[in-house]
Amino acid sequence: MKDRLTKVKFIFIVTLMIIYGCRGQTNDYDRCYKYLNKARKSFNELLLGKENKEIKVDSLISATDIAIECPATRMAAVELKCSILIRWKKYKEGYEFVESLKQEDFKLPYKKQLYWNYFHAYECEANIDTIGRNRYLNSIIKNVSRYILEKNTHSNEIDKEAYYDLFFIKSRVLSSQEFDGQLNILMKKFPNDKEFLEALKSTFYSRNNVTIMAQ
Repeated sequence: MKDRLTKVKFIFIVTLMIIYGCRGQTNDYDRCYKYLNKARKSFNELLLGKENKEIKVDSLISATDIAIECPATRMAAVELKCSILIRWKKYKEGYEFVESLKQEDFKLPYKKQLYWNYFHAYECEANIDTIGRNRYLNSIIKNVSRYILEKNTHSNEIDKEAYYDLFFIKSRVLSSQEFDGQLNILMKKFPNDKEFLEALKSTFYSRNNVTIMAQ
């Protein structure tokens, strides 16, 4: 009888631990999404030209750092933080942040190197080093192109996120004629994705936009 009561108490205690543990995880989950969405909304408003003097880079970074702590929001928060650091030209802080992460912290396998190279590229540009800048950007193009080739060898569908990243970078190193020519070739190869490819052309036609929109 005593052993039975002991087992019942043990099960009861374990059950309580699970219940309260789940509640804690739910609270953390909600908190992380709250901060992620708040930072994403504020950041995208800035990109769309809706100036808000109350939006400060430190507050946006703090919000993303909270979201990075939760597995459910980590990937989105990592990319958002990278975009914020790019927007405020914090290049050294950016590539050091990327170096602290794992490849698994990013949605796609080439993304870590993409951001690392991108931060270095624009640090070179800030130092009027065009050769260094293009070297880093071409490294991104090579890595993303390899990913697309390996993934789409037997597919007639476009990986839209990968092509977005690829032409985002290509728009910074190719002439307008080269850029349009490469997209026109893809439109013939992937006629079902013509609308998407046309959107890339209009999105990246202006070379002044150097910030990745937060997804």
